[in-house]
Amino acid sequence: MPLDDSGPKCQCQSPRQHGKESAMTVIAANDSGNYAQPQLPPPPIHTVTGNETVAKVAQQYGVAPEELARGNNISVDTALSPGQMLTLPPHAATNATQAVPATQTPAQKTDAAIAAYQAALKQRDDDMRSAPRNAGLRADLDSTEQDRIDAAKKTMNQAIADEVAGEVAFRNQGTPIAFRTPTDQLIDNAGNAIVARHPGDASLAATIQGAVGTYKFQNQVNGLIPEYSDGTSAADKLKGIMLNGQPPEVVAAVAADPRVQAWAKEAAVQVDQAYANGRNGSGSLDAAHALLASIQGLPPPLAAAVVRQSLPAIQKMGQVSMNGPGQQTFGSMQRVISALGEGPDAQDLANQVAGAYLHQAEDWSQQTLNSVTVAMNGGVRPTLAMALANALQNDGRAEQAQDIIAAATIGQQSYLANAQDSPLKAYNDAHGAKLEKDEHLAELLNHAGPLNDQQKLAFIEAYRADPDNAKVYQAETDAGRDLASYMNAHQDDLIAAAGRSPDNAKQLYQCMQDLNQSGQGKTSLAFVVAIDKDPAATKAFNGFSDYQTDFIDKAIAAAQGQLLVEGHGDAKGAATQLLALAAPLFQANDGWSQITTNYTRMAEGKEDAFTAKALGEEFKELGPGGKGLAMASIMVNAINGSLGDNASGVINSYVTALGTTAGLASGALQSLVEAEKAGTKTASLAEFSARLVPGLSLIAASSACKSDFDSMQSNPVYAGAVVGDLFSVIGSTLEVGGVEVPGAFINGIGSLVAAPFQFAGGLIDDITDANQVHADVKKYLSADGVNLKPGDIDMLASSDPGQVKQWLGTGISPDELQDLARIVPNILQSNHSGGPAIGWLQDAGLSGQDVYDMLKAADAQAPCVGAAEVMRVLSNPNAFNIGGARNKATLADDLRATAQQERSDTMGDPAENLRTATALQAASDWLELHITA
Repeated sequence: MPLDDSGPKCQCQSPRQHGKESAMTVIAANDSGNYAQPQLPPPPIHTVTGNETVAKVAQQYGVAPEELARGNNISVDTALSPGQMLTLPPHAATNATQAVPATQTPAQKTDAAIAAYQAALKQRDDDMRSAPRNAGLRADLDSTEQDRIDAAKKTMNQAIADEVAGEVAFRNQGTPIAFRTPTDQLIDNAGNAIVARHPGDASLAATIQGAVGTYKFQNQVNGLIPEYSDGTSAADKLKGIMLNGQPPEVVAAVAADPRVQAWAKEAAVQVDQAYANGRNGSGSLDAAHALLASIQGLPPPLAAAVVRQSLPAIQKMGQVSMNGPGQQTFGSMQRVISALGEGPDAQDLANQVAGAYLHQAEDWSQQTLNSVTVAMNGGVRPTLAMALANALQNDGRAEQAQDIIAAATIGQQSYLANAQDSPLKAYNDAHGAKLEKDEHLAELLNHAGPLNDQQKLAFIEAYRADPDNAKVYQAETDAGRDLASYMNAHQDDLIAAAGRSPDNAKQLYQCMQDLNQSGQGKTSLAFVVAIDKDPAATKAFNGFSDYQTDFIDKAIAAAQGQLLVEGHGDAKGAATQLLALAAPLFQANDGWSQITTNYTRMAEGKEDAFTAKALGEEFKELGPGGKGLAMASIMVNAINGSLGDNASGVINSYVTALGTTAGLASGALQSLVEAEKAGTKTASLAEFSARLVPGLSLIAASSACKSDFDSMQSNPVYAGAVVGDLFSVIGSTLEVGGVEVPGAFINGIGSLVAAPFQFAGGLIDDITDANQVHADVKKYLSADGVNLKPGDIDMLASSDPGQVKQWLGTGISPDELQDLARIVPNILQSNHSGGPAIGWLQDAGLSGQDVYDMLKAADAQAPCVGAAEVMRVLSNPNAFNIGGARNKATLADDLRATAQQERSDTMGDPAENLRTATALQAASDWLELHITA
């Protein structure tokens, strides 16, 4: 085509799908002078007239009222004003005659929007293929086309959301809430149906699923934001939003929602009005009180939204003299900032509020310090005080800043000890609730009859998986993480406070012990290192008798456990990180260099370069902390699988070198367990799980570990908690990785499972508690737990704990005792309730194994009744004249004589007498064969 004088404006035709054609301007690659970028049409606008409502306008243009409201950041019920301009959706009809037919279904609207989106994508691709090679023009064109695609995608996403919402509403219509399908499931089903209508395009399917996921997320957010009638205050609206347990992304979305932001702004207006209405200089204090009242009880993100909206009022409050109402106002503001919790948002607001008060603080230093001191004594979080100190420091007022810092560091500890929202209090409450659950578990196991180790494992797993119980165990884990996070953020302040006061040091020490037992060993070890660098804190902590001798070891072991879990079993990486964390404590020791070399070789599995005994001797030379490294190395070896069959030998080498057996193996076991239960359960833990369970087995099977647990019987609740945690971890790893518990594990820990949970049997005075215990035992013995047959469940749940304990004390196994109980129902009942007198059986020279073998022999001769008949006689020794037997020979003679009496008895049923005689004869014969046993 020839060019005219104005430049190269050649027009050409570009082919389009379905036979359609579109003109495209082609421009030389080096020329952009006359290119006109395609322009998107402006969004259609409607100007409100008369008494129009959102619904009427939406109907006029064939769109949903909710869609029109969303696009204009209003609600369906918002009153419209004449002259108000509303932005219409892109697909809105431009006049009433173009309105979308009322018969068009949501699915048809969705499919049309999807088609429009696909067409926009194709248009972009076609246009870009025909576009000039000029980079600037192509970028402009691509941006324009992307805007078109984004608009089409927005329309498509909204159509998908409308269809899904309608489908959910339809499915729930007329169905009682208790019987409705979960909303998320309905959303997924509706989304899958849309995808199914558009097969063969994986990219489109992913886009549709993304839109469905966005709708599901927004639906979750919307479900957390209540709807209110007129008259509810903004503060009360915000307090109706419950965010406990919600993930951070949901909390952030709720806080950013326009409705929530509008309520926060309304609450801020009330604060400003309180300031304006104050008399005789009370406005600032009234405003501070109003702000504090409006955020009390709010989740920190919502409280932060109100404070941020109130910053203009706070700026005015900060100008009021500290030598008067300003001092009290600043005290209230410290409480306001304290309510925001931790995190960047809280710190940013604290910095801004501190800036508002800076000049008054400089003019009235003593009044400011007094306000800080009062707040700190009241358990207020010292966030604002520290922010003000930093502002003073930056403004050249170092001396005044140090005074406030000194008060704030004491306040940091006071907050931990006294504040209702303190992470330490939260952890103590959660840990106390967890211990109550452990004690109840022990009580249930005590009343669950003679369970073998695998049955106890299933019982404990079922108990801990019960939603009510799982919630308590998870709460302890979460509280431990929160405590560690707080302590990490305030390490310097907490250690400085510990150096100033014995009470503060004691409080910090308790926090560090809590970190060890909650799987947060890295933070605990970091504090040990920091204390070692602070002379005042070191002096305070050396006053604790077990700090050097026990705690440092546990902190090292706990840190190694946490590192192994976080690294999913990367032994070398975990060992390297531990050595780096611990280095400041030990690097001055002459042997530290050699230890780091050998410890790293051990983690890499290169144990041929040294012996366990040699490494143990090196640990011993370190003094405090050496035992901790020994426990840590046991964990690393176990995860590597390198302990093998020589587990006891390796552990005993450390024992010999260190000169102590107490807690070495069990400490390693518990540190791993506590770290794993505090870890985040994800599919990526599967490989680690496959190594963790056998690793725990190796440690638990060692003679040293059994010895440790035997010594724990003086504190059975604690020992029980250890085993309970152990089984909980195994259960979680099985769920994640599908790992089978090896038989060696069950065999290895058999003795430790039995000991902690064997409490002296006794009656429960409160019949309500007794009934509840009985019901709970049956629950966890059933299909969702041990999975016993109904008859066995009733048999075990009705057993007498004292009788069971006596039986197990005779050497009979749980499986054998269950076997006997199936054929002799009263064998698990106390002597007062018709059960056998176990003490008398022992006096007669019988062990539990003897009783089992003898009764099985009797049952073989008189099936179904033999064992029961012999036990009936043995349970009533005086009535059958056998009470004087004191050995097997005498008892055999007595049973034979009783058998003869039964045969010659003419009073009873001859057949029954014969069965009894046969059973007693069989028992006598068995005794004669085993008199020397």
